[in-house]
Amino acid sequence: MLRTYSTQEAAERTGIHRATLMRWLAAGKVRSSIAVPLSNNNLIHRWTEADIRKLKKFKDRNYWQGGGRPPKR
Repeated sequence: MLRTYSTQEAAERTGIHRATLMRWLAAGKVRSSIAVPLSNNNLIHRWTEADIRKLKKFKDRNYWQGGGRPPKR
């Protein structure tokens, strides 16, 4: 059976905050391979190991590690 992770677990395994992952999902920047619809038009996302590897690559390319806003130039 395929091991899946919750959004919270995927965020922890990726090293980001859950809210950051939820923002990326809402913006369409990342996708989980399993989305279970609920009756109130919400989705529960389940993340596989392959999804988490993709998240880590996305984070490495796009996530600013400095904390807060980048300095103005």
